[in-house]
Order: sequence, then C-alpha cells, then structure tokens
Amino acid sequence: MSERTDDSRGELDEVAGRLADAVEASERDAEEEMPETDDDIDVVDARDVGRAVTEDLTGLPLDRIVEVEGHEEGWRVIAEVVKRHSIPDTQDVIDRYVISLDSTGGVRGYGRAGRYRRGSLDEQREIFAVTDAERGTT
Repeated sequence: MSERTDDSRGELDEVAGRLADAVEASERDAEEEMPETDDDIDVVDARDVGRAVTEDLTGLPLDRIVEVEGHEEGWRVIAEVVKRHSIPDTQDVIDRYVISLDSTGGVRGYGRAGRYRRGSLDEQREIFAVTDAERGTT
C-alpha cells in the first residue's frame, strides 16, 4: 500500500510542478503585454494596454479594440466587449467602453459609451454619432 501512496504522491508533485510552471509563464506573458516605462507610449502600446486592461475593468471578455486616439493628455482607447452571447452571433449584445490612458499608459478612467446588437447597424451608427460628437467631429 505504501508503493501506491508513493506513486500517487509523485504524480501529484509532478502535476503541481507543471501547474506552478504554467502560472509563472502566464505571469511573464501578462507582464510583457503591459509596457513598463516612464516614457510616453505610442499608439501600438496604447492599444496593447487597452487589450490588457479591458477584461479587468469591465469583467467581460474583450471582443475587439475599435479605436485608439491620442490627445494632449494621453490616449483614448475604445474597446468592445460581448455582454451577452446569442445564436446567431448577429444578436450578440455588445458594450462599447472608452478607456482613458495617460501618456505613459496608466489608466485614468473608463466608462461605457453604448450598447448595441452586433447585427444592428442603426444602433451602431447612433453610438458612432455620439462618440464623434464628444470629440467634436462629424
């Protein structure tokens, strides 16, 4: 019986070791996604920061980054998340969030800018019009 216990313990130790390695690799990958610098970030870094923080901020899985815009105080990233999956996927409910970043990539704030069904172009146009009006463009 002790041989069986030793075998089980060895298998458990092996699984625990693989799990620890996977956690370390995941943490390294997460650190690589976020630029670690006190310098100003560029548009690609702003996009990457938006990708990295969207799920944490909203609690919902990222669908896509739809816009990144620079301004004098930093960056504005617009991300879309799936609020509710549906069949067919054209009926998915999509939330659009605006994430404000400072010039070094720090999150300054975020808020939901709209909600629409993926297949509803009219609702999407309304959200785009509101977003454009906030920026002062048409």
